[in-house]
Amino acid sequence: MKKQFVSKSEIGSGFFSPVSHLIKRILELWEFLKGDIDQFPLHARIYHSISLVIGAVMLYNVPFSLAIGMYQAALASFLLLPLIIYLFYVSRFGNKTILGETIYALLINAFFCVNYFVNSGISGSTLLSFCLVHFMTMATMPRSRYLFWTLFNIVLVGGLIFWEYTHADTNLYSYPSRKDYFVDITSTYVVNIVLMFAGLSYIINNYRQEKNKAEEQTRKIMEMDQQKARLISIISHDFNTPLNNIKKYLWILTRMELEDKDRKQFEADLNQATSDTQHLLVNLLSWARTNMDNRDYRPEKVLVHEAISDTLKIYKSIAEEKNIRLHVSIDDNQQAYADPQMLNIIVRNLINNAVKFTPTGGSVYVKGEQTDTDSLISVTDTGVGIPIEKQSEIFSSQLTSTKGTSSERGVGLGLSLCKEFTAIMGGKIGFTTSERGTEFRLQLPVYQNNPDQMAIGTH
Repeated sequence: MKKQFVSKSEIGSGFFSPVSHLIKRILELWEFLKGDIDQFPLHARIYHSISLVIGAVMLYNVPFSLAIGMYQAALASFLLLPLIIYLFYVSRFGNKTILGETIYALLINAFFCVNYFVNSGISGSTLLSFCLVHFMTMATMPRSRYLFWTLFNIVLVGGLIFWEYTHADTNLYSYPSRKDYFVDITSTYVVNIVLMFAGLSYIINNYRQEKNKAEEQTRKIMEMDQQKARLISIISHDFNTPLNNIKKYLWILTRMELEDKDRKQFEADLNQATSDTQHLLVNLLSWARTNMDNRDYRPEKVLVHEAISDTLKIYKSIAEEKNIRLHVSIDDNQQAYADPQMLNIIVRNLINNAVKFTPTGGSVYVKGEQTDTDSLISVTDTGVGIPIEKQSEIFSSQLTSTKGTSSERGVGLGLSLCKEFTAIMGGKIGFTTSERGTEFRLQLPVYQNNPDQMAIGTH
């Protein structure tokens, strides 16, 4: 008979898996009941957490008080528990946090006032609990109410002590035995310390989260401000220059008699300036839409050559004006699972860069290839290559004014958009470069007729 052996790791995994799963579900439930950080302010989340903890303490206090013979305290806890739960519900799911916090503070103070008289007065454990009540109140209230609730606590506790002092003949409930007294005092102390530690730890942790969130938002705002300032500077320069050139070309063409050769040269220059300006504008608009997070991502099965045919026609004429040959080798049946508009923007920017940095007389090659899982597109030029110091930042979103081999202008947005759109479509993009030219490789998934792949996302 063949023996089967089970490793210790398998035994541990089998034993701890349900436990870890249960702990995970409890933590998820806790985070849900506490409230989302983007939906509730810090003091509201602390109030929700404390309400849950106080509810648990009240639930524990009922059998504990019964066990040591303090039936009035057990009854008070039993009556207070549903009110605590209701106030939590009003705040967490009814968005009435201030109302819930205020009623909660009044109720919990009223509860301990009653507990003061039924639990041996100044000789009992209630004074310790009033310290905890004040700490919890401060943790859950807005800062503007700190002074009021501090004075309220001092006046209330002072009033109870003064009343007991002036009514020495009043018989306050005493403990059934010395043992019960020590058990209650010790238990109250331990519960207070644990709750204060948990509350303080939670406050510090949430403060750090809020601080980190604020610092991250500040960093993003500063980056956006820097980008906007750089963008405005580049727009004011790079839009103004080609528009002035267009204006100058039009003035010469309409006001002066030119030979055919000169006229054709001016018309070519005018066409180039217009194309540069249009390309710059399209990239700026795409960048703005992407950074405002309102671009819809709509993937579908696309035939690559058909999707980019207009772009190929436009850049074939632009390349010819610069005496650059554009070679296209993409099978009509090559397909990809992509957003047609994003695919167009990527290919247009790759070809535009290739033409831009290829000197007159050079060549640009656009090739396609398809495997069972990937659709590959490469754009290769015989240009000047990418300097080593710029290669690490080639796909970054840093806006910088750039010039091609014929002074074509750009703002460095194109490749950043290519990188971002490729990631959105679940693809990859990379490059190799040398002094003899640069090759960019775009890899996109192939349509698999998978229902999960048909989902439409939003970026």
